[in-house]
Amino acid sequence: MYKEKIEKLVRLLNGAGEQDMAKDMDEILKSCAFYIDRVVAMESAQSILRFTLEPDDYRMTLTELDKNRKIAHNGLIANVKLMNRYCKLVGIDPIFKGDTDSRIEVAEFAMEIVKDIFETRKL
Repeated sequence: MYKEKIEKLVRLLNGAGEQDMAKDMDEILKSCAFYIDRVVAMESAQSILRFTLEPDDYRMTLTELDKNRKIAHNGLIANVKLMNRYCKLVGIDPIFKGDTDSRIEVAEFAMEIVKDIFETRKL
């Protein structure tokens, strides 16, 4: 679902002479996967590392992981906004239809993008 929309956006950007913007889409998609990776790292630590680390080390690790997740999330939000501006530039509906100020909606969108890429990959 999203893969086709993104490919259409890239084609339209290229056709409009905006190759740099088209190349940005690679980083935008990667930011979805990177954010999901940070979430998994944090959840893994909360589930497993609390049993394997000393309490102070565990707290320090969680603090660092949470900081990294937040940075990734902020980057993701900026990239989703950028992607939707690119859609507007070429005259198509935004790919992300939610509220870009909602951290939860953007996070769920990232998961949907990653899921779509995974399900439509060529083996």
